[in-house]
Amino acid sequence: MANLEFLREKSHMLVQRLQDDDDMPVPCISDFEIGNLRYATDIEWISKLIAGEPCWDYLRSGLKLAYETLGEYSQQSKAQSKRALFSMTKPEDGPQRNSLDLDQKIFRLKALAGFRLLTSLYQSFPNIREDLDVKNLVCYSAFTDPTDPWTTPESSGLAAGVLDIHNGPKRSGTLTIASALLDQCVCPAFQKNENIAVTRLGRKAAYINDLPSDIGAIDRPWRTKNPFVVTVFRWSLQQFESSIIETTWGKLVPPILILLDDETSEVKVKGCELLQILLELLSPELLRKTGLFDVFAATLLHMLTYLPPLILESESLQILRGAYVSLYSLVNTLFPGPTTKPKAEAYDKIMRTGILNGLQHSGEYVYLSEYLIKQVAELINTMGIHSVKHLKNIIPILVTNISNPFALSYTPLLIVSIETLQTLILNDWPRVFLYKGDILMALSMCWCRVGEERPPIAGLAAEIEEYLRTTTRLLMASLTNEKGAAEEIELVLQGNSALQGLLSTSSSARRT
Repeated sequence: MANLEFLREKSHMLVQRLQDDDDMPVPCISDFEIGNLRYATDIEWISKLIAGEPCWDYLRSGLKLAYETLGEYSQQSKAQSKRALFSMTKPEDGPQRNSLDLDQKIFRLKALAGFRLLTSLYQSFPNIREDLDVKNLVCYSAFTDPTDPWTTPESSGLAAGVLDIHNGPKRSGTLTIASALLDQCVCPAFQKNENIAVTRLGRKAAYINDLPSDIGAIDRPWRTKNPFVVTVFRWSLQQFESSIIETTWGKLVPPILILLDDETSEVKVKGCELLQILLELLSPELLRKTGLFDVFAATLLHMLTYLPPLILESESLQILRGAYVSLYSLVNTLFPGPTTKPKAEAYDKIMRTGILNGLQHSGEYVYLSEYLIKQVAELINTMGIHSVKHLKNIIPILVTNISNPFALSYTPLLIVSIETLQTLILNDWPRVFLYKGDILMALSMCWCRVGEERPPIAGLAAEIEEYLRTTTRLLMASLTNEKGAAEEIELVLQGNSALQGLLSTSSSARRT
């Protein structure tokens, strides 16, 4: 009887250790029940744990729980359209969390229970190892991205921990696992969808054949059959080192290009993230030797044309964020160091075909305009004086935003436009005098509008006024080499009582 009480106490302690607070009934080793699902732990396993004997059957049962999650999720994916599949994103904290699909909660909780079980066993027996086949490795690595809809941050951390246990202290073990996943899971999923711009060795194709006649018939298992293959690819890619990247080049590049060319925004963004991981491993020589700079650049520049009303503004922003970051990384990889003429030419193309073209079509889409204006400022800071050639296109856009009668209806766009104008003056001041009249007019109109309408948010009017004063001072400082220009502006502002505050250095000096 004493032994039985001892076992019960140890069992209770183990269950308490593995339990967690959640919105739904929490899966635990002794009682896992959600809907029709029930998994019970029998006392024999608890006895073996206490006796210090590893039990491989229960070790594999943890893997089974996690792997069933992928299998059931894949089956659900097959029955859904591509839009429905990728609309199942993880909700933020708030009202949307209550509407989360029950099946997804079951998927996540089952996987969480499996990885808790595995982790508990590995902690109890730190010296045990099991020979894993590729199926098991796929299961573990498929849960390493916490943003995937079938996993959670806790499951992701536990999966990474299990992989670390099997990798061991030597880096070579990790590379062996990553290579196996690449050969037996990732490459087979993409082999029927070759990108015509590259060869099978991952180099730029000399001749590009025509596109397939029925593009819609192309199989895309990463969206339906095996939606977790991209996560497996990500984990595998993160394990490689720069010294060996060239030996696996032909296996890494084609899948990334295929994901970038996918028609869904979610997959495109994942392709951009994978490209950024790859670029961190590349040397300028390898990127130049393979000729893939032009291939990647063309693909990413094309993504910059995904603008409303062709697609939703939210989807457009999602794609643009991934594409611009990837483009900057691509240019910096090929041209490391300060901005040289070739590097400036690459940025010129991004500015012309991407940012300025997007601003011409942004229209009433204020969130899109705000993001693109931020990219203008970033490129100007990066290019320095090399950006002076774009003044004739940038200044009219900024002046229009600042002087817009409805500018105060969305102040973030107004503020970012003023900040970008300041950045432009600081970097391209030798040519700013050509546009001093337009800039002064926009600043004056905005100053008067803020004084008349006074935004309802406390302190916002004073903040905007300080931005305008700072910009005016920068403008006048940039005209020091132009004889009489600064004095002329000062006379104009002092001659109008409503504009005298623009010259003040104190925020208390407001118009009367």
